[in-house]
Amino acid sequence: DEGANSNSINLVADDMKCAACAWLIENALLKDEDIIAVNINLFSKKVIIEYSKTADIQKIIKGIYMLGYKVYPYSYSVAEKMHNQYKKSLLKKMAVAAFFAMNVMLFSVSMWFGDDIESNIENLFKILSFTLALPAIIYSGSEFFKSALNSIKIKAVNMDIAISVAILLSFVYSTYNTFYGTGEIYFESSLMLIFFLLVGRFIELKTKEKISLLAENIILSDIQYSTIIQNDKTVEILSENIKKEDIIACL
Repeated sequence: DEGANSNSINLVADDMKCAACAWLIENALLKDEDIIAVNINLFSKKVIIEYSKTADIQKIIKGIYMLGYKVYPYSYSVAEKMHNQYKKSLLKKMAVAAFFAMNVMLFSVSMWFGDDIESNIENLFKILSFTLALPAIIYSGSEFFKSALNSIKIKAVNMDIAISVAILLSFVYSTYNTFYGTGEIYFESSLMLIFFLLVGRFIELKTKEKISLLAENIILSDIQYSTIIQNDKTVEILSENIKKEDIIACL
C-alpha cells in the first residue's frame, strides 16, 4: 500500500508466540529511522509496517529475520496454519514437560524418604534424573529460551529472560550436585516450572481465540443488509431475509 510520503506492507510473522515477541519485534523495528509506525496483531501474527519511501524494505525484513522470526506476505490461510502449528507445538511441549517431570519425581521421592538408601543408589538416581531432565528442559524450555535469546540480541529485557535464568540456574545447580556436590537436586522443579508456565501460555492462547471469535461475531452481527443478484441485477435486502438459493454479490 502507498501513501503520500510513505509505504506500508502487511506481513505474517512465524514464531511470534507471545506479547514479549510482539514487543521485541516492534521495538527493534522502531529503532530504524525510516520506519514510521508498526502495528502488530498478536493473535493473527499480522505485522503492519509503515515506512518512508526512501527505506529499503529488504533491509527491514532482514532485520526481522535477524531477530529469529520468519516473515511472509500476509495471508489469512498462512496465519491460521501457523496458529494451529503453534498450538500443537505448545501441547507437545506441555506433554513432554509433564511426562518427564513425573518420572524424575519418582526418583526424587525415593531420595527424599529413603533415609537408609545407599549412597551409590542415590548417585544413580541423581544421574538418571539428570539424563531424563536434560532433553525435556531443552525441548520444552525452548519456548522461553528462544525468546530470551532474541531479546538479548537487541539488548532488551523481557519476562522470558527472567524465566530462562530461573530454569537454567536450577538446572545448573542440580547438575553440579549430581556430579560434584552432595546437596539436593531440583530437576523436577525445573520441569514443573516449565510445565505450569506452558499451561498459562496455552490458556492465554485459548482466551485470545475466544476473544477473536467474539469480535468476528460482533462485526458480522452489524451487517444488517446484504447484496444479492436477481435477474442479472444487484439488489440490497435485509441479511435475515437471505434464502438458501440466493446468490450473494461480493463487492
